Amino acid sequence: MEDGVFGRVHTLMASFLSFAFTIYGFAIAYVFVSNIDEKAFNVGKLDIVSGIYFSMVTIATVGYGDIAPVTHLARLLVVFEIFVGIIYATFFFSIIASFVRER
Repeated sequence: MEDGVFGRVHTLMASFLSFAFTIYGFAIAYVFVSNIDEKAFNVGKLDIVSGIYFSMVTIATVGYGDIAPVTHLARLLVVFEIFVGIIYATFFFSIIASFVRER
């Protein structure tokens, strides 16, 4: 029983690390797209901090609207990140549900 719990804890920790790298990866992609086309976002070029902020807001599906994608490429990237974020949320909730069921 304990091996199962520890296995799920390690899976959850690895998942959170993967989630953080995903946010960072999308942030780099947003910065790259904004450097290729300054009109890709409504605020012009993004720096890495703005990219991480926008990526976190996007993957969490909060969408404050202060930074918005304008071009088709930027919008497609945002759609893909939202899709990935939904997959992560589903995965996290399933792991948490397995903890609750085990108790």
